[in-house]
Amino acid sequence: MPSKRSGLAVFAAAAAAAVLCATAPRARAGGIFKPGDFVLAIDTDPPIVNSSYPTPGETPAKVIDGDINTKYLNFGKLNTGFIVVPSAPSIVQSFVLGTANDDTRRDPTSYQLFGTNSPISSTDNSGGMAEPWTMISSGSLSLPDTRLTLTPAVNVTNSTSYSAYKMIFPTVKDNAANSMQLGEAQF
Repeated sequence: MPSKRSGLAVFAAAAAAAVLCATAPRARAGGIFKPGDFVLAIDTDPPIVNSSYPTPGETPAKVIDGDINTKYLNFGKLNTGFIVVPSAPSIVQSFVLGTANDDTRRDPTSYQLFGTNSPISSTDNSGGMAEPWTMISSGSLSLPDTRLTLTPAVNVTNSTSYSAYKMIFPTVKDNAANSMQLGEAQF
């Protein structure tokens, strides 16, 4: 298994290549997330929010650590996701996801992407609804069954710069799964 440093380099290069290849007609900058950016887990299922992750090794920060060998696991399962505040406002026009190490049933099969320029006051493991969010895009996902693999870039139509993003995964491959998991995300 590659080291964390080599995993970061491999993921960053592959994500950049996927975004550039998938969006050749439009010039794109590199990924906006960096390890250490503010990120928190969310579960938007009211009235009970049961977003949780089992160990420090599977926290929401793992979804943007640049290492596809780590993962974010959320036992809220449906309608779970994350909020991330990158180091600078940006205009997101595509994203790449990475599959986690095990259990394909936990892979997201749909997404909703939101942006905001308001300060984030939602708390970790909350519904993530303390801010006004603007829907950027939504759609279906088809993550490969191969583990530790990047998806092709998903293009979104957006020309607005946001200081924070919220990604919700309404569904997973198998509703009998106990959680949602993701190895990596880069916008």
